[in-house]
Amino acid sequence: MKIVVTGYQGQLGTALTRQLGDEVVGVDLPVLDMIERDAVLQTLVALRPRAVIHTAAYTDAANAERQPKLCRAINVQGTGYVVEACVELDCPLLLASSTAVFGDPENESGYRESDPPSPRGTYAQSKYEAEQTVARWDKHFIVRSSGLYGPAGPRARRSFLYDMLQQAEEGQPLRLPADRRSSWTCTLDLARALRFLIGTGAYGIYHVVNRGASSWYEFGCELFRLLDRDVTIEPQRGEEPPPAWGISRVVDTTKYHRLHGAPPMPTWQEALARFLGEHVRAA
Repeated sequence: MKIVVTGYQGQLGTALTRQLGDEVVGVDLPVLDMIERDAVLQTLVALRPRAVIHTAAYTDAANAERQPKLCRAINVQGTGYVVEACVELDCPLLLASSTAVFGDPENESGYRESDPPSPRGTYAQSKYEAEQTVARWDKHFIVRSSGLYGPAGPRARRSFLYDMLQQAEEGQPLRLPADRRSSWTCTLDLARALRFLIGTGAYGIYHVVNRGASSWYEFGCELFRLLDRDVTIEPQRGEEPPPAWGISRVVDTTKYHRLHGAPPMPTWQEALARFLGEHVRAA
């Protein structure tokens, strides 16, 4: 019995399949269409996994306002179909969620799992409703992360990090918010944490991100410092990050790190340096 990863060709799914190796069975389009109940139930029940990690999602926050029905169909209704399958199989379900469920970006001390969500916008609301759907199943994990980047998957939208690199390559100045802090998450570190969590039986909500926080401006400066590249970066104030780059909030990871044996999450600077060394410089 293996672990099924939905959306295995996406950014997080790609990291998970690398992390889990022979333990994983990945499912994605066209076999797994999240808006088709029969396809979801038949696919998952036939595989009879010991656990499901659900990463398949509508992730384009910028377009969600133009495609609200599709966003909800995938993130809310589709997640409900996954829950149905896990209930039938009596197996644990881990939902990869987002800090977007917290609407106010100004919580500098970091949101805790016990803080009430206040989602703003279609995408954030859909992620929160997906969480509520998953929470109805006793054997659930809900893991919120923020500012994801990692090796690109076949179906993955490019992360903000690659957008920054492309803009710099084209000679465009980067204009990055300097007065809003965010948590950052390398998918390679997150995948290791999810592999640990799914085997614990310590069900509930967890915040899992790389330790520390910075503004988008500080992240960009560190990115190009590590690459030893002279890039013009202009600090912007009073603005949210570009919607296409997602919604990031600062969160507290104390609950996760208190679990016995939990792989510690590196600082965001350590994670970024390692990722660049292994996946960008080597490219």
